Amino acid sequence: MRTWAAANEDARDRPGQMETSSEPVTAWHTLSVDETARRLGADVARGLDDAEAARRYRQHGPNALADIKGRSALSMLVRQFRSLIVALLLVAGGVAFALGEPVEAVAILTVIVLNAVIGFVTEWKAETALVALRRQTVPVAHVLREGAERQIPAAELVPGDVAILAAGARIPADGRVVEAVRLQVEEAALTGESLAVTKTASPIPDAQAPLGDRLNMVHMGTAVTAGRGRVLVTATGLRTEMGQIGTLIEAAGTRGTPLEAKLAQLGRALLVIVLALCAIIVLTGWLRGHRFLYMLEVGISLAIAAVPEGLPAVVTMTLALGMQRMARMRALIRRLPAVETLGSTTVICTDKTGTLTRNEMTVRALVLDERRVEVTGTGYAPEGDFLVERRRLDMPARDPLLALALRIGARCNDATVDRSDDRPTVLGDPTEAALIIAADKAGLGRAGLERDYPRIGEIPFDSEAKRMVTVHRTPEGRTVAYVKGSPGAVLEASRSQVRAGGVAPLTASDRRRWEETNRELAGAALRVLGLAYRELPEGYGPDDLGGDLVFVGL
Repeated sequence: MRTWAAANEDARDRPGQMETSSEPVTAWHTLSVDETARRLGADVARGLDDAEAARRYRQHGPNALADIKGRSALSMLVRQFRSLIVALLLVAGGVAFALGEPVEAVAILTVIVLNAVIGFVTEWKAETALVALRRQTVPVAHVLREGAERQIPAAELVPGDVAILAAGARIPADGRVVEAVRLQVEEAALTGESLAVTKTASPIPDAQAPLGDRLNMVHMGTAVTAGRGRVLVTATGLRTEMGQIGTLIEAAGTRGTPLEAKLAQLGRALLVIVLALCAIIVLTGWLRGHRFLYMLEVGISLAIAAVPEGLPAVVTMTLALGMQRMARMRALIRRLPAVETLGSTTVICTDKTGTLTRNEMTVRALVLDERRVEVTGTGYAPEGDFLVERRRLDMPARDPLLALALRIGARCNDATVDRSDDRPTVLGDPTEAALIIAADKAGLGRAGLERDYPRIGEIPFDSEAKRMVTVHRTPEGRTVAYVKGSPGAVLEASRSQVRAGGVAPLTASDRRRWEETNRELAGAALRVLGLAYRELPEGYGPDDLGGDLVFVGL
């Protein structure tokens, strides 16, 4: 297979002594590969030897986020009794028992215990699930040790290790890229950006570059979507960016919820009212000649009756029901009062794409010639119809122009879709995965397309050219280039277009029409791609792939 790609920085490293942890934090992205290896005392060609790796493991500890300690069972149980109203009930129960009213005392204490049990059990289940989620980690890592590739537990990675990355892998630690072959990493967990980032081995001069602009660095918890590469591990465990975020979250303070504040306010009001009424009744009865101790008992009994014994249980059961409903919707609530806090929320400021959404794309429409084809279905399920003016196309694969567009999208593509499980797993860019699924909906399966239109060359996506080119052999034995990319860039490189009657010149008015269509689609919040192709001569070269394209559509 023929490939034209940017060359990667090839580095040979000089082993040395690693910087000590007492030195200032290094801006690894500003250093060359050679300098990075020198400071880490690493050898990119051979990796660390076992003895040195063991020494560094003892020095730095395991490559794992510290168990963000879940709350203990005792602390959760004690928390159920911290409400002022519960405290009033405890006092009332004790007083009732002291006054010889065991039935009243047992009733009050039963309500308190029931309330505590419901709250404790509900929060314990959520805490157990949350701790299990937090402890999820990369189980294994592929590294270079003593000149050989090995698979080791990710927890055993140390600074200076050479980690080997491939499409589909989770990145086990922070590292400096030393080799990148079309390496793309999805960093939504750190930056919120759902689009994969193309990595490079070249230094980034700006020491203050934001995390998302450090294109020669990879970080724990992110994922490789395409390509392959090697990185020098620069930080493990809590020293990684993900570890620092976890430390900040654990150290963050908390404050009471609106419900807790309201219940505390109600408890204070009840306390004042009950004490005032008790004092008035005791004083009035005593002034009218009744015995003081007798009136004190009457006042205390009335005070006990005034405390709403059922309120804590009612509140707890209501919140527990809300917590169960949230759990059925796959939302874990750690503390019961947080259910009410969510109900009191009026404004949520968030980055949506890739963080709140499922990070799945779906082809919604294809504009071909003067015809718009709508596509139904959601996500990566290969189920949906093709509609023209709301009328269903019975056999979309037999529509020549539609089939051509879908074929270009599915073959000029580096994503893969694995359907071995119930839910398809995508390796690669979500936009490219959507193009594969769209072809599937029309009956153009990936296996058949790969067999009939094998890829024999490519020019990977270039942010300057804003397009990707792949070269294929057709069933008839011809050679054709498929192109997808920015509509403007693809249009600019096109000299003709596909019409219903065949290939026709691409006139100035046609260009304006396509540009207007592109604006309309983009204005509807759709991500738009241009599709084109070119028949290639034998002995073609890179220069033959840059222009004279036949524009197919959007």
